[in-house]
Amino acid sequence: LVINVQPDIISAEITAQLVINCSITNNQVQHLDVIRSLTLSRYDQTIRDFIALITLDSSTFNLKQLTKFSNSQVSFGNLYLALTLHYPTQFDAKVYRCSVNGNNANGTDISLSAKKGVEYETNSTALIEEIRRLKKEEDTYKCSFKKSDPQGSRVHFFASSEIIKERIEPLTLNCSFQVLEEDENETATLQALYILHEINGVIATINKGQSVLTTIHGGHSNSRNAKGEIFDNELKDSYLQVTLSNLQFSESGKYFCEAHTKRSERRVERLNKMLTISVLSPTFEDLTK
Repeated sequence: LVINVQPDIISAEITAQLVINCSITNNQVQHLDVIRSLTLSRYDQTIRDFIALITLDSSTFNLKQLTKFSNSQVSFGNLYLALTLHYPTQFDAKVYRCSVNGNNANGTDISLSAKKGVEYETNSTALIEEIRRLKKEEDTYKCSFKKSDPQGSRVHFFASSEIIKERIEPLTLNCSFQVLEEDENETATLQALYILHEINGVIATINKGQSVLTTIHGGHSNSRNAKGEIFDNELKDSYLQVTLSNLQFSESGKYFCEAHTKRSERRVERLNKMLTISVLSPTFEDLTK
């Protein structure tokens, strides 16, 4: 019986999704000869008990969603449940429980469970606050990017061009994280990469063990093609890349590459780089090319 949460630390306006997986490996659980159901629940501090969210009947594969969420997705399979909460809030930072019900060889009813907690971070260095602070420091941005990464070379952020012709030229942004030799003795691991715009927020994100997500904010209609991967070793650089098409003038401004790392003492460290992109109206020559 296994329960897994990704990520295990969330922040409002930053975490794109929270995924809770509840599964039984090899279709068997110790001390159980017959498996009847699998249930995912979470702890409610008010009643001081767990409230069932979804349950799966193992014989009929009948799925019941007992608690409704406004922005969620449920998937299931053979002794497998997964709940995805899009843009989780502080309310979703709770203890989640995966329970299996069945019978042993004597026909006795048995219930076994596993738990995992999700924490909410209210650190004053949260990314949204950081962006608001950086926007006020206009005099700092005389160059194309700000080296706010204390190591100076772990986070890299590049653009296909810093000047883009409106609705004609695509913009490709590449955000990468490099494990340095001096990091080998540390226990920090990369948890997520983000590409953001100073006003429109998250453009693309990838969390460890998950696929790339792209978002649309502020009524934007530009098309987005994104890819990326987070690696567990220093042999390959983890990266997140997104290509934006049909850019408008309003999408000029500061773009951020943000890397979230977590150390063994559960302290989250954020490293970022910044680029300034200008979207200009095309000339007559541009339109006739």
